[in-house]
Amino acid sequence: MESLGPPFVHVWTALIKAVGMDLQTGADVKTMFEKYWREVVLRVQVIELLGQVRRCRVRTTRKQESKGEKLRLTFGVDHRRCDQEAPLIKYFNKAGRLKYGPDPRGSLERDAAKMLEQLVS
Repeated sequence: MESLGPPFVHVWTALIKAVGMDLQTGADVKTMFEKYWREVVLRVQVIELLGQVRRCRVRTTRKQESKGEKLRLTFGVDHRRCDQEAPLIKYFNKAGRLKYGPDPRGSLERDAAKMLEQLVS
């Protein structure tokens, strides 16, 4: 049985499909996403997508009374192998802030760093 791969690959493919189907997406960008969907997502194995996409995560932020509930999208791609980053940034830049840099640390990374500090000190 073939592996389905990590969850972030499925989040990435759903994101590509959703942006390609959105009515507010420009015709040139929509064509590019549809081409990527047909030629890459539908044809390659999950292991090949792992070479292009390092991370893709969508989560809700804490609900604040004045601001309401918001979604946070974090993704990282290999710039040499994936051309989808710039159009996604352009698409989402209308509604949010863009941040560059390393991925935020996860809870396991923070716990491991604390344990390492305790061992060293």
